Amino acid sequence: MQWNGRRTVTGVPCRTFSPTCRRALPRDARAISALYRQAYHPANGGDAREHYPFPQFLDEECVEELVRTDVLLWFVAELGHTIVGTCGAVVNIGGPMDRIAESFGLVIDARWQHQNLGTELFRTLCDSLVSEHAAGFIMAETRTSHPGGWKVVRHCGFVPMGFEPFAHATPAGSEAMLMTGRVSPMVLALRRGPGEASARVCRLSRRVLQELDCTPARVTSEVESAVALTAACGPQAPLATQAAALCGNGSRPGVESLEIHEEPWTGRLPEAARDMPAGAPGIISLRRLEGLSPGSLRYERSLFVASIDGRMVAHAQTSYDRCDRRLRLIELRAATDGIAVLLIGHILRQRQAAVHSAPFVAVLDARADDSGLHSALERIGFFPTVYYPALIQEGGERFDAVQFTWLFGRDLKASRDAADLSEWQLACAIVAPITNGWQ
Repeated sequence: MQWNGRRTVTGVPCRTFSPTCRRALPRDARAISALYRQAYHPANGGDAREHYPFPQFLDEECVEELVRTDVLLWFVAELGHTIVGTCGAVVNIGGPMDRIAESFGLVIDARWQHQNLGTELFRTLCDSLVSEHAAGFIMAETRTSHPGGWKVVRHCGFVPMGFEPFAHATPAGSEAMLMTGRVSPMVLALRRGPGEASARVCRLSRRVLQELDCTPARVTSEVESAVALTAACGPQAPLATQAAALCGNGSRPGVESLEIHEEPWTGRLPEAARDMPAGAPGIISLRRLEGLSPGSLRYERSLFVASIDGRMVAHAQTSYDRCDRRLRLIELRAATDGIAVLLIGHILRQRQAAVHSAPFVAVLDARADDSGLHSALERIGFFPTVYYPALIQEGGERFDAVQFTWLFGRDLKASRDAADLSEWQLACAIVAPITNGWQ
């Protein structure tokens, strides 16, 4: 969810009655798209579609089609007969039992900001997600260049869960996001006590879990991490790249014949994927909202397949946003955690070569109780940035998850210093322990 309070507007009207917050209708598409164009048009000119992660919302025909679906829940705020705000959510980005809603796109007409319209509208959306769709976990990604967005979610009972450096290209530049969430008490009651996690994951999770009165994870024994190479390789992501190469060069026993190839994602997995062993469950697949820009080269979606002796042992689906310079690992299945990390290391090297060593970011989601996977990811330069309590459900239990981030040519401190979080001390306390090991 992203708030558009980037301008100070003079002559703001004073409303004398409450807005009508209702489900969006296809006929609202033009007004909805106009709100996004207003919010994300750069002050110095340029194409608004290049400064918003979901450019399809700037296309009224696309919005009209999306409003008709049951995958998205979209609301508008109406004053008189004028639509002055909108926001929405993907009803469930996880498995059928997970009930994870992902909110998006809170925008208020610049003339009507600072009058609690955003809070009223967003609260209506959340109430509907819970009452009509039984959402157990609602996540909201909020902007950090100004406090408008996170103030809205804070008023609606959300808590900060982490920090996403260099997440999206916005009119403010390559902007970090504050990830927040609201977890229902019934979902927390099903939470399985966490096992062991890496020290960095435990540091990140401690304040989040304390706020929700949840049992913290236990720290596993420390292993060699990417930071151990700092003195030899210098700071920042060149270190992580070298670590990834060491991990992914095929020198480990049993993987000498590992072959990996990349192909465009067609929307379907190859037949061979059906016969692949179930393998390691550590990487979590979440179907988050993705940007669409037909006819442009902004998005690159790929399938990576790893085989040993002609048999598929891993596959991964990725999405790269050329404007955000951000790679998301959408889904990964592998026979073992070791093969999973080898494949991830290969993907990072491939992307680095494709962008000719320009800066970029990579993110993925993993279970919080897989300490071995945490250690392997940290060895190739990933670090935990978001902690999700009771995110996914298996059987009758809920399990925590962690978002890991990998930076190449990016300064974590610069991203954190640019974030305007000073008025939310809890957010500051949760973001403070996040470190990539050399900054």
